[in-house]
Amino acid sequence: MISVLIVDPKPLVCSGIREILGRAGDFEVIGISANCDEAIVAVRRHRPGVALISEDADGVGPLEATRRLLADDVTAVVGIGTTARGPFARRMLNCGARSVVTYHSGAHELVAAIRFTAVKQTYLSADVLRQLAQESLLPRSQEGPWAVLSNRELQVFQMIVNGKGPESISRQLCLSPKTVSTYRYRISRKLGTRNDVELVRLALAYGLLEESRAGVGGCAAPVQG
Repeated sequence: MISVLIVDPKPLVCSGIREILGRAGDFEVIGISANCDEAIVAVRRHRPGVALISEDADGVGPLEATRRLLADDVTAVVGIGTTARGPFARRMLNCGARSVVTYHSGAHELVAAIRFTAVKQTYLSADVLRQLAQESLLPRSQEGPWAVLSNRELQVFQMIVNGKGPESISRQLCLSPKTVSTYRYRISRKLGTRNDVELVRLALAYGLLEESRAGVGGCAAPVQG
């Protein structure tokens, strides 16, 4: 049996994943964590064979959580991205994750990714593999603006475009409000944006954010063609 820890803030998603793995017959879900901070504690306590970490997981974030867990050599990681576009898949692989799928992947791909990862092999879902192949053919200048952001800056950027306010970001990342403001300034300077609405538009343009999820400060962001 392959022991699995699911890390995702959405109960319905977690229930669906648990059902998929239950039908496969060779998995044991040893726990579900709503955020990456809980996941790090759970992995170190229970030592599952595979940690399944969602891009949406809060706390230190999936990239930093993956880096820490692999530094401890206690589990292998499969990342679940909200979409194949954007930097998530490449960043997760760079942090040491063995496999990456997305919410658009089929159940068979999720099962395959966990099985491959459990035996120290790599599996990329079809949409992730296709996107990475396309990116490899582009000049670096066309890969998107995300390369200039550090992992932490990318995490703060994603929280901003998903409607998180400064206080929420400060609390979730255990950072001072001043530090969060510094990150916001660096992100805007590097990406050439003037406000949060422009950050949302940039995320939409490059497929890092679906329009139905776009928001700033908890309100829908105006997006014009």
